[in-house]
Amino acid sequence: MINVELTRTLAALAAVALLSLTACAQTSQTEGGASSSPAGIGSDGCVTQYDANADYFPEKTSFSHATGVTVEYHGSYKTVTVKEPLQGASPETYVLVQCGANPELPSELANAQRISIPVHRAATSSTTQLPAFELLGATDSLAAVQSPAFVWSEPITKLIADGKIVGFGNDSGGINVETLAAATPDLFFSSGTPDPAYDKIRELKIPVVGNSEWLENTPLGRSEWLKFTALFTNTEGTANQVFQKIESDYTAVKDKVQQTTERPTAITGAPFNGEWARPGGRSYVAAFLADAGMTYVFADDESNSSIPTAIETMLEAGARADIWLNADMMKKWPTISAIGTDDPRLVTIKAAQDGRVYNPTKRINAAGGNDYWEQGVVRPDLVLRDLAKAAHPELFADQDYTFYEQLPA
Repeated sequence: MINVELTRTLAALAAVALLSLTACAQTSQTEGGASSSPAGIGSDGCVTQYDANADYFPEKTSFSHATGVTVEYHGSYKTVTVKEPLQGASPETYVLVQCGANPELPSELANAQRISIPVHRAATSSTTQLPAFELLGATDSLAAVQSPAFVWSEPITKLIADGKIVGFGNDSGGINVETLAAATPDLFFSSGTPDPAYDKIRELKIPVVGNSEWLENTPLGRSEWLKFTALFTNTEGTANQVFQKIESDYTAVKDKVQQTTERPTAITGAPFNGEWARPGGRSYVAAFLADAGMTYVFADDESNSSIPTAIETMLEAGARADIWLNADMMKKWPTISAIGTDDPRLVTIKAAQDGRVYNPTKRINAAGGNDYWEQGVVRPDLVLRDLAKAAHPELFADQDYTFYEQLPA
């Protein structure tokens, strides 16, 4: 069933994108004001008469929430630096050169990957990277996705069905390099985790670009990586407007929960293989809970990562938890009673006894692809509204859940 509220919100953001793109065809917007595109640009956006003194990027962006990426503009090229292209790796800089331009690069960029933009055929390794293309009006710049069966987006699913976007995952869920190469991508967006296939992809002269939005510790920080995608498609103006709307809507929900002083306590997750991985008190999950007007039972923890914790410790914390979130991400448990059948200890958690268990399982496709891990990454405003509704239903009585649903007894 289509979520009407989500459809309206997406339509509004699509209108923002369309207005921005229409404006770009006439006069481009910088962060500080309007300016005209330089002369000598062809209909494909490529430089036909290169001018070393011209500014070929009248649309610019910067990052205020994301801490893992920066950009600098240099007339006909951009330098984009990703702090951790792979978890624990050294920073990596990419030089994005406007097609048709031939700038003289400084010596310190001699070993940086050079990529011609705008990119027309991108390959993505994670469904979390797809919503940015949709919100930027740039789905025609997608050539390949690693796991097409897990894609939720209807427009992108249709492009896959029509053969305009190909899948390149192998039977074990990894990368089929030959299939990827056959798609002739301009670049490959990795997902911030090591893979031996990356070296093989580089050997084929396909740039590997680290997209590490998942390392950000705030919801808006993760969302702002949509601007990172925009750097490669030259759609910064659209990205600025779309993110400003997301940021504004997120802040509105955060401010609304200040109308009440009630702060229900919350735990998240569930046991797996004898342990319970819980988010640290400085993680993006903890930030979500605080902004939704909840008190995370481990809020005093200083970690920003997932922490394996003894089940007994979690049950002790659960004894005072008013809300239990993300107990099940795959609809394994259709009811709270089913949780008790699996493990009677878990229904001793206060939230289970009170019927306040909420899972982001409302939008899952037949293959198990979950829109919470797709659109939810770039739309934290919608996730926050769901969480705030769970914590303070009286404030959001007229709103439907987008990603979450309350588990029945």
